[in-house]
Amino acid sequence: MGNDAIQPVLSHFKDKELERTFIEEYDNENRIFFRTAIYLSCFAWTIWYSGIYFSHRNVFVPALILLLLVLGLPFIIVVVLSFYKKYSTLTHNLIAFCNFAAGCICIYVAVYLIKDITFLCAGIICISFFCYFIIRVRFKPSFVITLSYAAIAQVCVITSGHFSNYQIFTSSSGIWLGFFIATMAGYFFERTNRSIFIQNKVIKEQKEALVNEQHKSEKLLLNILPKEIADKLKDKEGIIAESFESVSVLFADIVNFTTMSSALTAEEVVDLLNEIFSLFDVLVEKHGCEKIKTIGDAYMAVSGVPVRDENHAQKSVALAMDMLKELRHFNEVKGIKTSIRIGINSGPVVAGVIGRKKFLYHLWGDTVNTASRMESYGVPDRIQITNSTRLFIHQNYIVEPRGAIDVKGKGKMNTFFILQAANNQQSLQ
Repeated sequence: MGNDAIQPVLSHFKDKELERTFIEEYDNENRIFFRTAIYLSCFAWTIWYSGIYFSHRNVFVPALILLLLVLGLPFIIVVVLSFYKKYSTLTHNLIAFCNFAAGCICIYVAVYLIKDITFLCAGIICISFFCYFIIRVRFKPSFVITLSYAAIAQVCVITSGHFSNYQIFTSSSGIWLGFFIATMAGYFFERTNRSIFIQNKVIKEQKEALVNEQHKSEKLLLNILPKEIADKLKDKEGIIAESFESVSVLFADIVNFTTMSSALTAEEVVDLLNEIFSLFDVLVEKHGCEKIKTIGDAYMAVSGVPVRDENHAQKSVALAMDMLKELRHFNEVKGIKTSIRIGINSGPVVAGVIGRKKFLYHLWGDTVNTASRMESYGVPDRIQITNSTRLFIHQNYIVEPRGAIDVKGKGKMNTFFILQAANNQQSLQ
């Protein structure tokens, strides 16, 4: 979009919608000029009528009455309407009328009442420049208005019989020269305003596009990293790492997914995982936990990171129970049977961002490894927890001891299955 969007002769936009937008914005931005123009017009009329008072006092009163009758009320209405944005175009049209009426008054008073060419030329030229630059009426109506009272003045001077040929010639020269100068200056003034309008529009669109891209980038970053970590990453350089004394880590894995996927196409496998993990994403957000990553058909989440939370264990267990509930509903809707094992462990971890190009927020520590073991040594459609997690949630959930199991790398461990919430509001049945 550039200056080629402007029609070269009448200086309007070729695109009708662009023209409409320009008119609305131009009229609204110029409301202050409409109001100021009325004040300046009153000052200019005072000077012009002062000259009449001292040189043609005998017609001063009828000339003044004519001015007040024609322009008094419109001036007041323009001032009032200029304070309201929704009336900006109406105000523009009304003040354009006022300018035309002012030209006619000037012609009548100068030609028929005081019969003075000097007052006529001075008044018409002044009113023409007012139209283009003080009132700032748009170019096309300004051209029509100034051409109209220049032509009317020319006809009246010739037909009135009050002036000599020399006076007719000099007044005509002054009127048309003033009209030409005002029109050419007004033409380039409007083209400049329209060029600025186009530039501002392009800049605005570029800013909006930049903001949209920033929002997309931030949204993408928040899909990879927790908000608190993303904010830190934007504000500082270097390694982002932090120790957490007590969190709860959850692992969930789809049982026999490898066997199940062998009977599906690649698209069906990805679609199934996407649907299931998208359900889990919603639940993670609902319970105030944080998704860490997915590995194949395994899902990892944590509570108490990156924002410390003393209720981390309760939130992780509530999340796990809702996962089982949602998966059962998913199976009913899809007419399939999928199962998951869920394991939870609580304890200290180290969390941080790794990578330079493909960021990853991850957890490290024995707590994470043990949580993974709770899932892999678990039972389908059950939530297995360690004793450390049980100590956090024993007042809120009823558990069933599984007994001691042999866990790789850990030896014998006493683990537990979640049965239901102690208040019976959340059950695995």
